[in-house]
Amino acid sequence: MSSLSQYNIDIEDAVRQKNSDALQDLLRMSSSHATAAMEQYVLQGGNVPKRLDDPWERLPEIVQKRFVTGAALNANNWVAAFDSLAEMVSQLASVVQYETAWCIPAFVTLCVDLRVVAEEADRQLVASKKKAAKLEAAERVLKKGFALTNNDRTAIEDGSKKIGTLGIVNQLLKIYFKLNNLRLCGNLTNSVNLRSAEYFESFPISHRATYRYYTGRLKLYEDKYGEAVKDLEFANENLPQHLELNKRHIMLFLIPAKILTGTLPSERMLHTLNMVWFMDIVKAIRSGNMGLFNKAVEEHEEFFIRKALYLAVEKMRPLVFRSLCKRVADMWMSNKIPLRCVERSLKVCGVGMEADEVECMLANLIFNGYIKGYISHKVGYLVLSKKKPFPNISERSKSIIKR
Repeated sequence: MSSLSQYNIDIEDAVRQKNSDALQDLLRMSSSHATAAMEQYVLQGGNVPKRLDDPWERLPEIVQKRFVTGAALNANNWVAAFDSLAEMVSQLASVVQYETAWCIPAFVTLCVDLRVVAEEADRQLVASKKKAAKLEAAERVLKKGFALTNNDRTAIEDGSKKIGTLGIVNQLLKIYFKLNNLRLCGNLTNSVNLRSAEYFESFPISHRATYRYYTGRLKLYEDKYGEAVKDLEFANENLPQHLELNKRHIMLFLIPAKILTGTLPSERMLHTLNMVWFMDIVKAIRSGNMGLFNKAVEEHEEFFIRKALYLAVEKMRPLVFRSLCKRVADMWMSNKIPLRCVERSLKVCGVGMEADEVECMLANLIFNGYIKGYISHKVGYLVLSKKKPFPNISERSKSIIKR
């Protein structure tokens, strides 16, 4: 029996038997069975599956679009592949609307494929001096898929199509991050967060881990460092061990989130993960070496900007200055420190700073809870609290939240 004939039989059987895994494997872009059938369909001609009972009367059109998409991918025409795949996903959505939840895994898989193909299509458009527009088009298709699954009123335990919601939300979050349009993430995360913890637990663990990775990054940008650590740690702990590249992506944001909550990674861990961007920054925070910090930020500035980490790294500057003040206080062995000593320490680090700049930085440290004390401008002293003048960063974070 030919590949095409067998493919038609297999996909018809998958629909009749409501075989979720089979349908998913037959429609996804990586399906070797679909590729073989597509090549025969294109080169030799042949039939597509026959129309089945409602709501699957559109199965022939769906399979035909799958073959058109596959042919475009074989020709390395990502733009054409996206256009036909977008139509295919829309056609499948019209079927899923009237189906039960058994076909949701296949639908979510095709939503993932749509986002991936859209990214490649945009690269091709940019390379040919045209406007990248396919990710935005994919977002419009995926939003309809999100509404389709999220609005299902069936209870989760009774087979709700809501089980596919988080998988589609993750694809939309990836698109918004790619397009640097983070303001649109709030509506999605709010729709998920409104659900109970039990509802969230019903999603596949891979979907939950991916979701918490993106919410962790969002919270890092919103200065909610403690919450960012919790979300990113969840993602790191629940991601399969073999996905090393994904784990590095998580650690790239988990490390700065932990630093900003007062937990510095060890030098050994940074070397093991090859996180070269943070090595000198952590050394600078430990030693209070503002010059080393400035040099490290300047050296990796382009990387930090590209990864949207520059602001998070800049917010580590007070930690370096705090450590410098602590070292000066330890050497002075008094709670009254002349401001000129702080100025001299900065100069030793290669950083020239006027007296009023030093006072301004110290005032910010005090206001933000990094140091307990006050500045005596008249006599030029920093007067530290006699009781725990350098509170733990985690304690400082809690006091800021209470304000």
